[in-house]
Amino acid sequence: MITLTATDNCQDPITVEGVDTITPGDCPNSYVVTRTWTFVDACGNTSSVSQTINVSDTIAPELPPAPVDITVSCSGDVPPSIWLTATDNCGVEITVLGEDSSTSIAEGTCINSYIITRTWTFTDACGNTSSIAQIITVHDEIAPILEDEDFQSEMTVTCTNIPDMPELNFTDNCGGSVTVESSQEIANEVQDENNLIISYDIIRTWTATDTCGNSTVITQTIHVTVGDTFNAGTKELCSNDSANASYNLNQLLTDLVSEDELDGTWTIENAGFESALQGSILNVTALPVGYYTLVYNLDTNDSFCPRKYEFYLHVLDDCGVLAECSINVFNAVSPNHDGLNDIFYIDGITCYAENNVKIYNRWGILVYDENGYNNADISFNGVSEGRSTLNRGEELPDGTYFYILKYKSNETGNWLDKSGYLYLNR
Repeated sequence: MITLTATDNCQDPITVEGVDTITPGDCPNSYVVTRTWTFVDACGNTSSVSQTINVSDTIAPELPPAPVDITVSCSGDVPPSIWLTATDNCGVEITVLGEDSSTSIAEGTCINSYIITRTWTFTDACGNTSSIAQIITVHDEIAPILEDEDFQSEMTVTCTNIPDMPELNFTDNCGGSVTVESSQEIANEVQDENNLIISYDIIRTWTATDTCGNSTVITQTIHVTVGDTFNAGTKELCSNDSANASYNLNQLLTDLVSEDELDGTWTIENAGFESALQGSILNVTALPVGYYTLVYNLDTNDSFCPRKYEFYLHVLDDCGVLAECSINVFNAVSPNHDGLNDIFYIDGITCYAENNVKIYNRWGILVYDENGYNNADISFNGVSEGRSTLNRGEELPDGTYFYILKYKSNETGNWLDKSGYLYLNR
């Protein structure tokens, strides 16, 4: 407070302090101060002066630094709001929590494409305000991810072993739904001189799309080879059985082709016996005792799996065996259930009921030992078995093996033998 001095006509100067009168305003920092100095002389004569001081806070709070703008992929990645503190020019700190408002930036049902404006508004006691904002952009640009770790993008198969088109599984980085569309097409056909397809590719495509339109495209190329001829095994029939006068060969195809593939054609490869076959009906009683080759052709031009199945027919007399037969060993074994070389096939072995087959691995260990080998229920298919073999009942590894075949001659009664290497490859 300051003092003022007045002069009096009859006495010394008069010095006094001002007296304040405060008139409140609308807020603590808005009011009027009326400051008055009153001078009184010895005779009670008075005079006064006054000063009016208007106190009015119109300055907004001083802002803290704003958080930096950020971009995230998913709603779940948005950080929580934080408290910030501003200072007021009148000496008061103001602390507030940011408030969010959002605006979509993508059409449709995408829940992970929008902008958040996070605002901190600071208001002092007199209503002066200031604010800062942080821009948080939520924008999912990450495509779905394939989950199937064992997926093969390329493979080579025969036309009889084409795998079904699988349903692939995808995940979205934001946990949203994924729509998967799939398709396949035939491409790169190769034909032989007879315009029959011998190989082609199957191109499979899966397109996975999340709710924000991000897509992943997965392709699989299957190189398909068309097998020429499948060795389908040997069948024995009796020529003196009247029931075999009209034997339906299609019953040999039960485990090889589907019902809608029974429209192929049968042929008999042995010249001079074509008349015994009418369509799929074979008159076995019209055939002399011996061996015959029957072929089932499934090779229509519009088929993507034209193929042949070759059967060996052994015609017996009185259901007995031939006096003598030639032994021919097929020493390649590929037991993968494709109908081709699935067993160790010994042509002519059924002529000799008394026989024995032994097979040894590369270390000389016996892995197969059977009597009465017949290319059917008693046959070697790559599994260790016999009377005293190693790891009985287990699949043997690929590799080279050694076989010893012994069989008893029907004419002389002498035991004959044949040996050599066989090759196992699945």
